Order: sequence, then structure tokens, then C-alpha cells
Amino acid sequence: MGLFTDKNMRLLLLQILMLLAASQDFVPLVLGPDFQRAYDDKDILRGFKLNVAEGENPLKGHAFEGGINSSPFSTSYTKSAVIKSVEDVKEMMEIKGSLSVSYGPMISGSGAGSYLQSKVKSKRQISILYRTRRVAYAKKVDVKTLMPVAGLDKLEPDDITELYGSKFIDQILYGAQLDVIFTVESTEDTDFFEIEAELKGKIGFGPLSVSFQANFQKREGYSQSRYDMEIEARASGIAFGVPSNPSFDQINELIDNFNAKYEEMLDEVGAGETVDVSNVANQFSPVAFALSPIAEYLPSKLSVEESARLDDKMEALRDVFYHALFVKSQLNKIRNEQELLYGNDPRVSVSIFQPYDDVVNDVIGELENKIDECLDYRKKPLREILTTSARVPNKYASTVAEVNVLKGLIGEAYLPSPVTISGMTFEEFHY
Repeated sequence: MGLFTDKNMRLLLLQILMLLAASQDFVPLVLGPDFQRAYDDKDILRGFKLNVAEGENPLKGHAFEGGINSSPFSTSYTKSAVIKSVEDVKEMMEIKGSLSVSYGPMISGSGAGSYLQSKVKSKRQISILYRTRRVAYAKKVDVKTLMPVAGLDKLEPDDITELYGSKFIDQILYGAQLDVIFTVESTEDTDFFEIEAELKGKIGFGPLSVSFQANFQKREGYSQSRYDMEIEARASGIAFGVPSNPSFDQINELIDNFNAKYEEMLDEVGAGETVDVSNVANQFSPVAFALSPIAEYLPSKLSVEESARLDDKMEALRDVFYHALFVKSQLNKIRNEQELLYGNDPRVSVSIFQPYDDVVNDVIGELENKIDECLDYRKKPLREILTTSARVPNKYASTVAEVNVLKGLIGEAYLPSPVTISGMTFEEFHY
């Protein structure tokens, strides 16, 4: 008999699933200047729901009771990125796949549209997102003291996940965070390669080159500069002033001062004091929280394997959902730019822009249907999601032809006439 019998394989798989489910998920409370959640230590032990309906708060009532301890948790994170793809969106969200479909600025169609459209790269605009997070300490539950709240262990799995979710907050991380968004707009089509390289290379390090700065100054013979840049910054976690629409040099000074202020405060924590009694430590605010599966501490009612399967389903849903949201925002943004180019001349508008606009509206309508399909799936009960018949929706534009149409509409491919979109053939159109 071999080492890996069917029974052994099942046990091994279950152990792997349990390890995956038991791993903690760290979730940021701030994602740039336009998204922030005010969780604190009173939210520790509250449940967290993945399969939420639109508009439903994923944060639920306290699932457990237990002691909470403070302990040092020193870590730092710095990242800058341009939103050019769905993968870039996932990376800057910093939220694990199964959670990002239920938490953050991308959990609804309307909210994601306003959040993404201002940040998605086009031929006339690019946004560079910079984030630095410093974590000083954590307030964490003492797992040895965990006890389910009264009545929790008498509920059925569907009721548990409906009322409390499948996870719970087991710690809050305290520290400071600085977010900066650099938005550059161009008066003409450009690939922004040099802009991206220059800005990302200089953020937090040094001044922009003289030749680069010349692009943002009014040109001789022109009414405006080639590029225009707006900068928005926000500090959270500590009392730290941030000017409105600062210059690039001011931002670099701001980053240095922010890090210096944090290090100065961190150095004052100590001299024999614990985090609990340090006045300086109490000046830090929550910047992130961590989740653990309820099933790990309530195995008689919730299966760890089922909790892991729910995570997998939600992560697969996130990929479909984010793709539809991203493409919709990208199309809306590029359509608006095309309207500025071709919409003012009646002849050009009728012959060029209007046919393009009609097709974009058709595709956006299909994307909105896909978004609604994802939202309908997300709110299903646990038992229904875990059945084999409840399949995660398919991603929009799954065929080569559909992908080519999208590329044509956003200007990344040329489609000669005739063009077929959603089963309809247009004999005199090309993109």
C-alpha cells in the first residue's frame, strides 16, 4: 500500500485547507485620500461578513468575548503604482481576494466607478499612487480566553454567516500612514512612459529634473503648458499637517517630515513603559486590522474546509467583478476624452464620435449586467454559494473576438470593417 492512500490524501488536503483558513488576513483602514474606515479596539471580536448584499456593512456584531492585550508590532510598507490594469488595482487595494469583494472602495458599482475613473490611466491622464504605512503596535485578542457570545454555538452555519459572517477581527494595528496621489493631464495623446519613470523615481528622493519641469510650464506660442499636475495628500494615524495641492518638492519634504515625526514618536515609547500606559503610543491611530476565521474557534458549527471554500469562491468572484468595474471605468474615461476631441464639430461628431459612442454604451450596458450578476451572487447564503450548481459568473469578454472589441474601443487595437459586437455586425465601422 502506498503512502498516499485516498484517505491520507483527504486528510492532507484538509490540513492544508485548515492552515490556509487559519492564516490571518491584514486589511488596511485607509486606501488613499478618498477611502477611510474608523475601526478601533472596540471592534475587536466583531464578525466580518463576505457574502454581503449591496449597501450592507460587512462589519457585524461581536462573535466572541475575550481578553485583549497590547504588544509591539513594528513594520513598514511603502509602495507607488500606476493603475494600468486590474492587477494594479488589486495590488494597491492591499486586500486579500476573498475580502476585497466585500470591503473597500470597490464593493459597489457606483462607488467603484467614481474611485476608479479618476485613477485609471488613459492617453491623456495618468495617476501615480504613493503610500507609506508605519505600524507601531497591535491590540490583539488573547485566543486562550475566547468564548462565543451567548447563543452563537446554537445557530446553524447559514445563520452564523448571515448574522456574524465567516471571520472576526482579532487585532487592530496602530501606527501612521501617508497617501499621495499625483495626477498628470496632457493636452495631447501620450504614452506617459517618461512621466511615470521620472515621478516614481523621484518620489521621496529628490527634485525633478529641469527638463522635466519644463513640461509643466507655459510654452512659447501656446496658451498653456504641455502637462498639468495636481497633487493630493493625506496623513492618518498621527496629528500631521498636510497642505492642499502641494508642489512636488513640498511632497518630498512632507514624506521626510512624516517619517521623522513617526520615528520621533516611536522613540518616545519606551523608557520602561508598556504600550498600554505610554501617552505617546496612545497618539497613534488604527491603520489596519486583521481577521481570522470563526470556524477555527467554532469547529462544531462551522467547517474550516467550508470557510476556505467560501474564501476561494469570493476570490474568484473578485476577479470577475473587478474586471467588469475596471473596463467600465476605462471605457467611460476614454469616451469622455474622445468626446472632447470629436464632439464639438457637428460633422465629425455624427460621422466619427456618435457611432463610437453608441457601441461604447452597448458594451457598458453589458458590463453593468455583469456587475449586477456579481452582486447577486455575492449576497447568496453560505449553503447556496458552496453548492456546485451556484457557479461564479464568467468574466466579461472571455472570447478573442470580445477582447479585440474592447481593445479597439480603448484604442489599443485596430479593427477593420466589418466589426461584430454582441452578435451584431456593422459593415461600415472600424475602430
